[in-house]
Amino acid sequence: MSISDKMLKILWAQSGGLCAFPGCNEELIVKDKNQILGHMCHIVAKSPNGPRGSADIMPQEADNAY
Repeated sequence: MSISDKMLKILWAQSGGLCAFPGCNEELIVKDKNQILGHMCHIVAKSPNGPRGSADIMPQEADNAY
């Protein structure tokens, strides 16, 4: 599964450049090394039976659930 460019921009803007893991809030950019930290992942699993799955969301909609 890939994340679309549009969704990447939305996620980056919503994060404010900070890690969203509860209690972390670390900056996602190492400025002196020009590095990006962290990973983006699906909140809702692609499969309804997967981790964080949801029968309320169609599998093709999982890429856009935020």
